Amino acid sequence: AYFKHPESYVDVHGVEPFEEMMERAQSFFDELIANPKYEDSTILVATHGAALRGLICTLKGNPVAKFWEGGVHKNCGMTVAEIKDGKAKILRESFIVYDEAQLEEKPADIQIGTEK
Repeated sequence: AYFKHPESYVDVHGVEPFEEMMERAQSFFDELIANPKYEDSTILVATHGAALRGLICTLKGNPVAKFWEGGVHKNCGMTVAEIKDGKAKILRESFIVYDEAQLEEKPADIQIGTEK
């Protein structure tokens, strides 16, 4: 139920419920939006996969049933959102800026800043 039907998931291991995670995400964004010192700022938010899904789900206004819609980001995956007049708009979701082919190479084979 955790991945397929998050709205039906009943925790037995002390994991934060999806609803609470989304409430925390909403509270976090409300604080950012309400703070005038962040107006016209670029802000980086870094977190783990489930918390990030909660943030994105909240930004989109999706219910818990769509929590995993779009899947979990790849490592170092990014999503860009814009907040205008208190409303969020996702500009680009779940993209990476590294070369995945390098992940298959041995560290000694990777040459940063030079061509092979």
